[in-house]
Amino acid sequence: MRSLIRRYATHVIGVSQDALDSVFPPSWQSGRDCRVIYYGYRLSRFQGAVDADGVRAEFGWPADSRIIVNVGRFSPQKNHRVVLEAVRLAHEQDQRVRLLLVGGGRLRDVVDRLIDESGVREICATTGGRTDVPRLLLASDVFFLPSLWEGLPGAVMEALAAGLPVVASDIRPILDIAQFFPDSILTAAPGDSAKHAENLRAALELTRDRVSAQARFAETPFDFERSVKVYGCFYGVDHVTH
Repeated sequence: MRSLIRRYATHVIGVSQDALDSVFPPSWQSGRDCRVIYYGYRLSRFQGAVDADGVRAEFGWPADSRIIVNVGRFSPQKNHRVVLEAVRLAHEQDQRVRLLLVGGGRLRDVVDRLIDESGVREICATTGGRTDVPRLLLASDVFFLPSLWEGLPGAVMEALAAGLPVVASDIRPILDIAQFFPDSILTAAPGDSAKHAENLRAALELTRDRVSAQARFAETPFDFERSVKVYGCFYGVDHVTH
């Protein structure tokens, strides 16, 4: 793929600068139109009623539970060992903390074993694949993603669209997103469980205002309508039907 791009491409688009650099090294980018165009996300998916009590009842948790949610496949990249350890530390400080793991994958059995090894079985629920991720996000309190690497993490963008504060690793794509959401994303090194736990506790105390958060999201390049317009300009299309 790289050799074909290098030989024939006149324009190259990446979903983030990190994604662009990983496939098409900076030394190859001179002489071509290389740019980042972010994916867009529809806010309308996250503007329904909040089913906080229903979600807590579904997993057998008390009504006052504080849900830390992680959405992502079970793979080494997603760093579930740190997810579990940081949540365990946060739970030591706040007994209301619960962890919701949404997703599945080839490391499902490994993650299940880690849940027991971390001692968080009683406060952790795993769901497998779900079709109601917006409902789960809207009912949660904090989104947590200490990934080792990402391109443009769609799960983080959906959490922000739902108005959630985000705790994540300080990798470049996360920091690129954070510049648009300076008060909503707390970062630490991917392997620093103690700092992530501290950030989780801080995020749980942030004031939630979904209306204001979504209004701010609509002003960023990650809004669906804005992304469509950028792609339309790139391809020289005045009107895009979507």
